[in-house]
Formats: sequence, structure tokens, C-alpha cells
Amino acid sequence: MDAEAFIVKKLNGIPDVARRTGTFVGLSNGFAVVNVGNTTITVPCVGFTPPVPGIVVQLERRNGQWVVLGPAVALNPIGTIKAGGSPYATVTVDGTDYVLGYRSSYTPTIGNSVEINWATGIIQGAVTVAPSGSADPNPGAAPTPLSFDPVLASDSGQFRSRWQSNDVRASDSVSGAWFYNGRVSAALAGATVTSIEIYLPLRQALGVCNVGTHGSPTMPGSYTGINGAIPLDPRGGWVALPLSFVAALAAGGGIAVSSGNGDNQWSGTQADRLSGALRFRGTH
Repeated sequence: MDAEAFIVKKLNGIPDVARRTGTFVGLSNGFAVVNVGNTTITVPCVGFTPPVPGIVVQLERRNGQWVVLGPAVALNPIGTIKAGGSPYATVTVDGTDYVLGYRSSYTPTIGNSVEINWATGIIQGAVTVAPSGSADPNPGAAPTPLSFDPVLASDSGQFRSRWQSNDVRASDSVSGAWFYNGRVSAALAGATVTSIEIYLPLRQALGVCNVGTHGSPTMPGSYTGINGAIPLDPRGGWVALPLSFVAALAAGGGIAVSSGNGDNQWSGTQADRLSGALRFRGTH
């Protein structure tokens, strides 16, 4: 085997794997149609066929081919009927409306709490117990566990003299931030938080990087600043944040990153819907 053939063989043996998220649009000839940023792609589903348009799905590139693995986050199985109809009803789940079918034995009634089978996209029927995260029907009982889908960032960006790309960067002269537009305060109303994580779709990690909070619900005209900064480690995936950040987030603020001696980059909310998503655990 000559040197060129040997190199080609070695390159072919390197796994070509990458991951990102997109929004499922529907099925076309057995393939998933997915919006990724401003681009629509048609790719195979591997081991899962998403039944409900509008859900966020996880994509993986394998040897040059993108495939859909399934939902990017676990979907809440409890929703509230918003509107009836036949053969579909509109159900609200964690603030998002879905149009789903329902069992023939169930008649959709506005305001019903219902159970959803996300594997089939079917409303199973009304439930008689309070869904997780609702008011405790027995005051004085043990606290109800707080566990729900991530709170998505409403916007993101990088600042150098002005706000530039939606992608987030922390380098020698550029700082970045995520914004939540009041979503965190709404999600945490009446809750005691015991842990917090942020999802960071890392593109590059180099040198120093710090993470902290800022006080702006939406992108302001100038830089947000950064408060309570600590070293960011690790810099990609789900990353634990200190509980000291919760107060600023619940008050309407967001997350900021800075460096001063490095170059760290992440996909923004337009490229990855989970960019900057916050995941909380705790009790009501």
C-alpha cells in the first residue's frame, strides 16, 4: 500500500459525526422535513418517526449524511385543551400549541388537563391529578418536584462596538449574551430552585472564558455588562451554573460570557434553538 492509499484509508476510518437541532416540519415520502436555521432539509429518521410538526429534534451527521435521532428534549406528557374540533384538538403544552388527534372515547373540553402520547401524537384523555409543576392541591403536603422542559432563550448575540451576529462569542474584544424576555420569571413563579444548567452549542474553545448574568430581558442598544462572573468549565453541552445566578434570571435578566484573553464561540439561537436554554430543578 502506497503512502497516499494509506492516508486515505486512515481518513475514511475517522468518524464523521456532528450534532445540531432543528424544527420538525412534517414527513415527505418517509423522510423528515426539518428547518435548520433558515434552511429546510429532508433527511432520514433513524429509529424514530416524529409525529408532531413543530417539535425540536436532534440531528446527527454520520459520514456526511444528516439523520433525525428524535426529540431534542423530553416533551411534557401533560397539556391543556385550548380548542376542540374533529378529528383534531388544539392542546397547549408548556406555552406551545399543538394540533393533535385524540382517542374516540374522549371528547375534548376546553380547559381539560390531558395526557399525550408523543410517540403517536395522540391525546389519551383527561387526567384527574394535578400535572407536575401545578399548584399543590394539598397545602402543607411535601413539596412538589419542579421538573420541566428547558426554558429557551429568545435571542442571543455578540457585542463589539455594536451587536453583531446572532452567534455568541467571548474573545479578546468581543463579549456575548443570551436573552430570555421574561420566560424564566414565568417558569419559576413560586419555585425553589436547587440546580440550574445552560445548554452551550460549542464551536470553539480557546483561552480564558467567564460566565455571569446581566440585567436585560431583551437585547439593548449597548453592551449588557456581566455580573458575578466565574470561570466557564466545561464550555459545551449542558453546563451547571451556580444558584447565585437564579435571582438575576428570575428578575428578567440573562446570561453573559466574556474573555479578554481567548476566543470562544457558540451557535446562536437562529442556528440552534437550544442555544442558551436553561434547565432548572427544584420544588414548588
